[in-house]
Amino acid sequence: MAPTRRLRRVVASQPGFLHLKSSSDPATLVSSRRKRVNKNKKKNWNKYSDINDVEDFLEDIRHQERTTGGLLSEKTDDSLFFLDVGQPSKVESAVPEPVEDKKGKRKASRPLRIDLILQHDSLVPPPKDILAYQQPNAKKLRRKAQRAEQLAAKGIVPRKQKQLLSRRSVDRAAKKSQTEANNNPERDFYDIWGEEAKPVADPWYLQQTGKKLVKRPERLNEQPSVLPAVEVIAPGGSYNPDFFSHQVLLTFHLDIVLYFYP
Repeated sequence: MAPTRRLRRVVASQPGFLHLKSSSDPATLVSSRRKRVNKNKKKNWNKYSDINDVEDFLEDIRHQERTTGGLLSEKTDDSLFFLDVGQPSKVESAVPEPVEDKKGKRKASRPLRIDLILQHDSLVPPPKDILAYQQPNAKKLRRKAQRAEQLAAKGIVPRKQKQLLSRRSVDRAAKKSQTEANNNPERDFYDIWGEEAKPVADPWYLQQTGKKLVKRPERLNEQPSVLPAVEVIAPGGSYNPDFFSHQVLLTFHLDIVLYFYP
C-alpha cells in the first residue's frame, strides 16, 4: 500500500500530469499531511512559526515613518489634507537669480546632482549616539564628586589631597638636594687630594647593590663573658707527651705537694 501511494505522489508531481479536479494542487497532493513539530524550544519556534504578517506590519510602520515622519493614524487632519482655493493672486518666485558662468551664459544656481543624491530623504531623525554621552563609572564618579563637595563644605581635607600636599613638600626638598651645577661659585669646595673620600652615590643604593661594605657592629668587639678563658695545660699533660715534658710536669706537682704537706 505504501509503494502505491508513493508512486501516486511522484506521478502527480510531474509537470505534464493532468489532474481530474481543476482545483487540485500538486503541492497539496504531495504534502497532504501537515508536519508535526514540537515547539517547546526557541529554535523550533523560529523555524516553523509564520511571522510574515508581523514583518509586513513592521515594514508598513517603517515606511510611514520614512515618508511622513510618523504614523498616519497619529497625524492631524491639517497635516494630511489642505483646502484648494485656486491660484493665488501673486506668486512669489522662489527661483534664485541666475548666475553667469565662464562662457557668459546665464544659468540658475541650483545644487549639483551628486549633492541631491547624498541628501537625507528620510523624515526619521538619526539615532542618538548613546556611546558619545556615556562615561565609564559615571555613577561612581558622581558619588565621589558629591562626597567631595560635602567634605569641602565642612572644611575637611580629603586623604588623597593630604597625600598630594605631603608629596609636594617631599619633592621640593628632593629638588633642593640635587647636585648643583659645576659653574656655581657658591657650591661646597671639595679637595680631590684630601683623605676623606667623597660619596659618589646614594648610601642606600650602594648598600642595596652590594657595593658598600657592611659595617662591623660594636657588640662583636665586646667579650660575651667576664670569666677568664680556658688555660692551656703544660705539654707534659697531653695524651702522649715526651719523656722530658712528663718529668717536668711530675716535678712541678711534686713541689706543690711538698709545699703544702712537708
